[in-house]
Amino acid sequence: MAESLGDPEAGRLAARRQAARVTGPLAIAGLLAFVLATIGYLGAGFGVLTDCTNASSCTETSCAPCRGPNAWLLAGGIGEWVLVATTIGVGATALIRPALARMARPAALAIGVAALVQISLTTFIATRSY
Repeated sequence: MAESLGDPEAGRLAARRQAARVTGPLAIAGLLAFVLATIGYLGAGFGVLTDCTNASSCTETSCAPCRGPNAWLLAGGIGEWVLVATTIGVGATALIRPALARMARPAALAIGVAALVQISLTTFIATRSY
């Protein structure tokens, strides 16, 4: 009833509920980027760099043929962490400015897709660079 009378506090409460609803998809997107930045790149890096050192008869990943793949994997991992930070920023913005909360769901979808494309693309390039 208070909301129908134009109570500003009730409007703020409704806006906060809206913001809380959109942070769920952001949490999923952020978790996906976090998992890919840690476990995903650990697995991809181990596989790609083991294959590189075996194919090049190197004993370490800093040998000349494996520098390229190592750099691509590092860049991809850093990119995933940038996506994690972006997710946190979008979530904070949605909570601080409830009027912008409607943009959080599309942002979450874009971040999730970007995380998957990034690990796929950088791993693909890393495997082709030695």
